[in-house]
Amino acid sequence: RRACTAWSTRASQTVRSIASRYPLPSTLRSQRTGSRRTSPRMTGAGEITLRSIRPEDGHALYGIFRASVAALLERYTEPWQYDADDDSATWPAWRGLYGHLQASCDRAFAAERDGEIVGYARSMRHRDLRELTEFFVAPGAAGGGVGARLLDAAFPREAGVHRLIIATGD
Repeated sequence: RRACTAWSTRASQTVRSIASRYPLPSTLRSQRTGSRRTSPRMTGAGEITLRSIRPEDGHALYGIFRASVAALLERYTEPWQYDADDDSATWPAWRGLYGHLQASCDRAFAAERDGEIVGYARSMRHRDLRELTEFFVAPGAAGGGVGARLLDAAFPREAGVHRLIIATGD
């Protein structure tokens, strides 16, 4: 437990350090209201529904992943090395990973609005450890609680189970 606390503290310090080196432009930062952060409201009129991810969703999930990463890189003024509108060259290389995650993750949910996937999250459990393997929300759907609902479904708090998130920029 002490090692987990120390690791968590170091991880939090690392995230704060990275965030201080690469701040978001002021137009993209969340505004503070009292002690709560607020973000822009989600665009679109339809209600968000969650459902289990199906094997045939892989390509759509990959599109959400690419759109999310492209938007993040744009915020940090980093170039996106792929043409975001043409994935015919990149999807085949990722298909195997998405198939593996589909078969390996025991909790996997997609968020839909008007029949279109706007986010997804997956996790897998290893004994007393649950790892969040993927968590992405389409840029146009962010800010309306989609991510919170996905995390509640795919990455729940469970008695006796530690939760793990590993994020890397490389």
